[in-house]
Amino acid sequence: MASHALAGPVRWLDRPVRITLANAGASSLNVYRVAAYGTAVGQAGHGSGSDLLANGNFAAGADRWTHTSDDHLAWHIKSLPLALLFEWGLIGTVAMVFLIVGALMNALRRVQAGDLVAAPWFAALAGFVAVGVLDTLVDAPRFLLLLLLLAGVAAAPREESAGSADSKH
Repeated sequence: MASHALAGPVRWLDRPVRITLANAGASSLNVYRVAAYGTAVGQAGHGSGSDLLANGNFAAGADRWTHTSDDHLAWHIKSLPLALLFEWGLIGTVAMVFLIVGALMNALRRVQAGDLVAAPWFAALAGFVAVGVLDTLVDAPRFLLLLLLLAGVAAAPREESAGSADSKH
């Protein structure tokens, strides 16, 4: 596919293009200059034959460049509490601990009171936390959402049925 197909109808609507350079070998790789030249495509500002990359010679350091690693384990924190501390700070970690412990205690009280609907919520949240002792699961947004939803449902108070509410009056 030609790169001009990525261009939008208006210059400021152009999609960003990612250039990936991977080195799977054991030796290091030094990059001093990267360039991308356009060809004539009939759009103003595109295909002028000039370098299309900003800071391709790294004169401004790493400005306009993003460095990533394809090795997931290189940056993965293998502990839920440490991951929370690193990402959310002390206040966020303490708040999450209070939420999780409170949710577990509430769900356990509901189970002990005979509300068996709370049992799977307690088990799911306890299992999530147990896995979190040896691994973090919140580095993916969908798992953080899962943890927050589990804690929210487990922390919810027991709903009284309409029949039992009427019998109390």
